[in-house]
Amino acid sequence: MNRTQRLLELVNFLMNAQGGVSFRRLREAFPDYRGENEESGRRKFERDKETLRDLGIVIQVVPDEEMEGSEGAAYAIDTEETFIPPVEFEEEEVLALLLLSHVARRIDHFPLRRETDQALRKILYDRQDDPEADAPAGLQVRLPDLARNPRQPEWLRAIHDAILRRRTLQTRYHTFWSDEVKTRRIDPYGLVYQAGRWSLVGWCHLRKDVRVFLVERFRDVRVSAKKGSKPDYEIPRGFDVRKAVGTPPWLWEGTRPVEVEIEFSPRVAWQVARSHGDAGVFETLPGGGGRLTVEATNPEALIQWLLGFGPDARILRPADVAEALVSHVRAILRGLEAVPVLGGAAGRRGRPEKPKRAKAKGAGRGRRGSTENESSRTHAELERLLTMIPYLYENGRVPLEEVAARFGLTREEVVEAIDRIAMLGDALLDPHQLIDAYVEEGHVEIDLPPAVRRPIRLTARQALSLIAGAGSLRAEGLPISSALDRAVEKVRAATPRAERERLADLERAIGFAREGDGLGETLRRLLRARAERETVEIEYLSTTGSGITARRIDPYQLWNHSGFWYCAAWCHLRKETRTFRLSRIRSVRETGERFEPVPDFDASRYGEGPIYIPPKDALPVRVRFAPDAARLVEERERDTIVERGRDGSVTVLTLASTPAWVVSWLLPYGEAATILEPEPVREAMRETCRAILRDYGEDALGAPASGPTTGKPA
Repeated sequence: MNRTQRLLELVNFLMNAQGGVSFRRLREAFPDYRGENEESGRRKFERDKETLRDLGIVIQVVPDEEMEGSEGAAYAIDTEETFIPPVEFEEEEVLALLLLSHVARRIDHFPLRRETDQALRKILYDRQDDPEADAPAGLQVRLPDLARNPRQPEWLRAIHDAILRRRTLQTRYHTFWSDEVKTRRIDPYGLVYQAGRWSLVGWCHLRKDVRVFLVERFRDVRVSAKKGSKPDYEIPRGFDVRKAVGTPPWLWEGTRPVEVEIEFSPRVAWQVARSHGDAGVFETLPGGGGRLTVEATNPEALIQWLLGFGPDARILRPADVAEALVSHVRAILRGLEAVPVLGGAAGRRGRPEKPKRAKAKGAGRGRRGSTENESSRTHAELERLLTMIPYLYENGRVPLEEVAARFGLTREEVVEAIDRIAMLGDALLDPHQLIDAYVEEGHVEIDLPPAVRRPIRLTARQALSLIAGAGSLRAEGLPISSALDRAVEKVRAATPRAERERLADLERAIGFAREGDGLGETLRRLLRARAERETVEIEYLSTTGSGITARRIDPYQLWNHSGFWYCAAWCHLRKETRTFRLSRIRSVRETGERFEPVPDFDASRYGEGPIYIPPKDALPVRVRFAPDAARLVEERERDTIVERGRDGSVTVLTLASTPAWVVSWLLPYGEAATILEPEPVREAMRETCRAILRDYGEDALGAPASGPTTGKPA
């Protein structure tokens, strides 16, 4: 008898017994506990108890009335603490849980993805809903990991395990700005997913402060191998990684805080108020403009953010921060004048030749993943069997293919599992009383009521997987949010009381930055319009430079990609299907008109493929990035690189629908990005820079402009 079968039969035996079972009776029933002597058999039993306790099965010591003295102890399973309590989920809550399963499968490298599947199998054991089913029609969620490090999934799992066990880790970390690789010892506090990338928040022993580390910049991960259960560190009371995700970049490490006052034009003030109004003090001005006052410990990061608004943002004070921004704009103009426009393919509309990329050293050779040790395999197999038994009993005759899909097994593995279950019985009281489990005509069935009729309770990690998944999905205005909250509370109740305090701790150690806050009414109205097939009118801030335009749209599909919400809709103005980012929609108004989707609309491409698909007449744009910015481009835009200079610079070739989009993309890079071609895009950058300088009272050459300045953004 292998260990998995012994543990399974031990659980079944203790559940069938009336009252407690002494070790003497266990030795009679299980030959593996006899051993060479009683002591060696007892040690094996204690190891089995430990494994079952890790799984969530609580074996308690109870008095044995037949024995006295030291032999007066017996063992019994605490059924109340071990098995999941009866939980009644409303239909809407079940849909919310199934949506969580859909989301968890679309969070790349989510360290608790396996636990999500385990948790759903347990809490929905009495239903035949398919956790692998697609999300509700009209709503998709995709949270990709945009990092290119092939070892990142392995490292994320190790980091999360270190957080759970409070173990210090060591890594060789690539510091971006200095382009150095330094050894860092980190006490990991929590993991954060933000805009397609995973970050670690923790105490840095080198900097003696809490810092944020991009996991893709790790070169290795070594977790402390110290034995024993004593933690290496404690996470500060009140720390919540979910709060850390919203920290704006100008509050990252830097100098002493500087108070900065910024004025925004009516074109963008409403958007700033929605997304960053709580980052400081925001005041709405007459005419629709706005004024934001913030404290900045990293003014350079604030300048980069403001440059992205072009002439729609102006620093009022202090003068030195405003002058620093102006210096960047002057440098952009000088760079354009110093580099003559190139001729060639990038000056013509159409798709450029795909750049040839050298095959990286070692590319194409897969890395053999580490195999689970025997203990882990036993743990996983035993938990699966103890979940399968009540599922099969509750659902009667279940197709073999359905069982295989639900538990992630092949047909052959299901048959093997049923053979194990069929061997269960009361080996001491009645050797012939076995569970009647069998596979017949492509179906699986259990006839005789088993001793285990409910799955074991959720572990803290399994409960956390669903709660964290809910955090990635929850958005103000999402109709299913209320059901999601109710379902999550029932999930918490399905964990053992002893685990709930630990669960509350773990919840604060994983977070998802999302764009749902502030978009509630927009999201709600578009979802309703999509469901009722009603045309709506929106006010939309375009990235093409046309400002806010009124659009009539027919919403076809809504989805979340990398934490940002989008809507695919038929645009009556452009006469084609377009993608709209919800954060750029200022208002939504119902029209009462009904629509029918265009016949060739393909909902499957939204949420899975790229957000932006260039039009056929897209403009090829060639940009050179200075060495300092090149490192970021290598990290974020590697597929577009066509040339690497000896000085460390890189040149990219990308496709853009309009010059205005290129300008808004490149302005935050300042003088580190120089547009090489085509000339219309270079001229658009010049015009934008001149507008910024005029707003600060200067002409294009940096000399004071004639006449007084209004002090207001253009």
